[in-house]
Amino acid sequence: MTLSSRAKKLISLGNRVDRPTAREEIARFLASANITQAEPFLRFQETYGGLQLFAAGMQDAVELSLLLDPGDGNYQMAAVEDEGEWMVAVGRFQSSENLLMMDEDGIVYADTIPIADSIEKWLESHAVAAEMQLDQPDWYGTAFMTVHREARGFDALLDNAAEYPRIEEACDDYTLWWGNDDVRFERTVVWDPDNKTHAIRGFARTGDFVPAILAVFESACGVQPPILWWPYRIEDGQPARPGVGGTYI
Repeated sequence: MTLSSRAKKLISLGNRVDRPTAREEIARFLASANITQAEPFLRFQETYGGLQLFAAGMQDAVELSLLLDPGDGNYQMAAVEDEGEWMVAVGRFQSSENLLMMDEDGIVYADTIPIADSIEKWLESHAVAAEMQLDQPDWYGTAFMTVHREARGFDALLDNAAEYPRIEEACDDYTLWWGNDDVRFERTVVWDPDNKTHAIRGFARTGDFVPAILAVFESACGVQPPILWWPYRIEDGQPARPGVGGTYI
């Protein structure tokens, strides 16, 4: 998959640390651990090994690599085998104990929960959020609203709204993005072991666009979620909201 200019921008803002990226060397590490030398594993490390970037949708830094440097010069890998199929850790976060994992088909997991069709789709999703934050530091955002994974009224409404086209490169079986330069919506898998819940949220560039995002939630779900500052932050022990003024406060 060719990355969008948006995702390439996200990568360009990151850093690279020294990790093995030569295919033959990666294969040797996998072989030494008796892990299948699956093409997605090899290609991932060749392309992204040692990349440190900001996962904007999570507001957390992550290092992408199959191979972890514990500081003693001996690279290590984290992997699990289930009935002959391997999953390897490919990402470690700065503030979260969750690991990004990848199976032999290239599907990406948060621990054991599938969250992206590929590492490229995962990057594209975070690049949408990063683009927003780079464009301006504060947006109006809804609190997360959860729905059952089979409930698709929200999707159907947006797919029929010409003003909010899908951002196709950031969409897959687990995450969907819609929107334009001023308003965006996201539906994504909740990192919950039952794997039955999705979270939806909307974003508005200015307060003038807040009624539009609330109208979508009202039409699709029958409720209007609270409006917060995004990126989310805590003030006086509570999620921070925009200043008083407007019926959405």
